[in-house]
Amino acid sequence: MLQLLLTYWPVLVLLYLPKLAQLASVVIATRTKSKLDHRIPDEMPMTAGEWLDTRLRALQLGVTAIVTDKHDDAYRPFEKLIQLHETTHFKADPVYWATAAHELGHARLRAEVPIVGRLRTISNYASVSLRGVGVALLVGYVLYAVPLAGTLAFSCFVTAAALRSFVLLDEACASVLAYRELRANDEIDFVHLRAIRAVLVTAFATYFVTYASYALLLTQWSLLATLAHPIDRLALTTLGWIAASVLSVASVAALLLDRGAVRWLPISLLVLLVWNVIDPAYAWCVILALAASWHVWHRMAHFPLALPYLYLSTWATAKLSGPGVEHTRRFWRARSRGEAAVANGNQRIDGIHASWQQHPSRYERIISLARLGYLPLLVAIWL
Repeated sequence: MLQLLLTYWPVLVLLYLPKLAQLASVVIATRTKSKLDHRIPDEMPMTAGEWLDTRLRALQLGVTAIVTDKHDDAYRPFEKLIQLHETTHFKADPVYWATAAHELGHARLRAEVPIVGRLRTISNYASVSLRGVGVALLVGYVLYAVPLAGTLAFSCFVTAAALRSFVLLDEACASVLAYRELRANDEIDFVHLRAIRAVLVTAFATYFVTYASYALLLTQWSLLATLAHPIDRLALTTLGWIAASVLSVASVAALLLDRGAVRWLPISLLVLLVWNVIDPAYAWCVILALAASWHVWHRMAHFPLALPYLYLSTWATAKLSGPGVEHTRRFWRARSRGEAAVANGNQRIDGIHASWQQHPSRYERIISLARLGYLPLLVAIWL
């Protein structure tokens, strides 16, 4: 394992580039929002949640809004529901009106230009699937130096990146609609409008910077070609075969019991146990198994730098994100009056999540069949 880290550390560093870029952009956006919040008084005639309710009634989009203290601001298109965190909902500040208006922009976009929303939904499903297959092919390419696997992996990542551009389009359009919505409001003056622009631009930058860093990774693809090479064959010891037997039985048992986390652990350890087998047919069986559990391998690839990144993100959030939210007396009064609304919002979201688990979507049912992808690997190991 130490040799693996010494050989592939450039790849691990590059894998963290998007996370570092996103961390930097989120810190900048949070700091900008916090500074503007403290600079501009909470003097708007309504809180952001009250303003959103007023606009939803006027526009008659068939969308409802709730407030929660457990989840972030978001628009749920399938439920036609806008959820605002209590920090946003109870603030009478144009900075937080901008956040509420952005989520309203997503709702309006789905209603007025539905093709954009559909493209985002389709691209999300397709890009996640392609990224999973790409990770599996990439690991197979690096470990076994199979040229076709490298070519297919690059194609998957490029296609996934292209599809993710619809996310940028959706976010940009929602921000434009939000800006126009607020600019037409008589309560918004020049100072407010300038703050709203800053909040919307920095929020969009968190998506754009992450996307750009992923694209930058693709320009360094040649680095992987220098790292990919066949591995010297090593024979399993008696203890190794005993471990392989136990892990194989555990994998099949976990499959029959349908225990996801337990299922991926033995198959991941199996791949590590005999990762040096270089037979071409076996390599493709490994790639198929990796595609079935790509989330595990993605996390494992990030694990060596997880603790440094956690420390860096904690430090950056604490030291660089600004003074935080200004909890004024008006905020606490509104929060006190809205205690029941927060409880109802939490209950509504919990009900949605429970419904998802009881009635998974067709896409999730199809993806769940991917757990069968490691059965050829079990056969290949024992052959």
